[in-house]
Amino acid sequence: MSTLSPEEPVCFVSSHLDDVALSCSHYLADHQGTKVVTVMAGAPKIHPHGEWNSRTTGRSYAPDAIQVRKDEDTAAMRMLGADPIWLELWDRSYLNGKSHGEYSIARELRPILMRDKAKSIVAPIGIRHSDHVAVSNACLRVARELQIELYYYSDMPYALEYPEEVKRRLDELSNSGLDIRQLDPIIPISDVKKRVFSLYKSQCKAIRRNYATFKESMSAAEQYWQVFVK
Repeated sequence: MSTLSPEEPVCFVSSHLDDVALSCSHYLADHQGTKVVTVMAGAPKIHPHGEWNSRTTGRSYAPDAIQVRKDEDTAAMRMLGADPIWLELWDRSYLNGKSHGEYSIARELRPILMRDKAKSIVAPIGIRHSDHVAVSNACLRVARELQIELYYYSDMPYALEYPEEVKRRLDELSNSGLDIRQLDPIIPISDVKKRVFSLYKSQCKAIRRNYATFKESMSAAEQYWQVFVK
């Protein structure tokens, strides 16, 4: 196996605010200035009942709730030395449980990658959550269109809680004709991920139910794959 060495400039893609921090902080901490695009960072002008962002932030108005989360993301990316970019698409909780399609996500991502002359993308492999799967598929589509390198990272904490779904997703991608090669894991040598995730205060309050899995995520190895796009 080989190490994760994407061609620069590289862009990490996050489905939601905090996904990349929870999945890739150890890599980002060692590669200052990396751009991180969060796809579902927008919100409609409504007061949703029981929606995740409103529940976790205590803000009933959706734009106010998402702003709290953006402020947390700003602080976390600053600690990592990363450059955050937020797209204004909505996550599935604002869309009656339906995720944006890969075509609409690709349409929003493409101009950002072209503007920044990205040579590679590092995206979620796409498990458990339909937003993650849609973003994963959109990044594959854009990588093909722009002829740039594509890498996948293991979605935390889902990958720890549902390892069988990682295998199922890898099989699905391989069966579609993709050549996917597992890279050497990044073994943590610091507590940077724990410190970074602590800045997502609204989310830390909400993880008590799955605390053990989140705690394990802080010190677990980060796993990446290279995808050879045809």
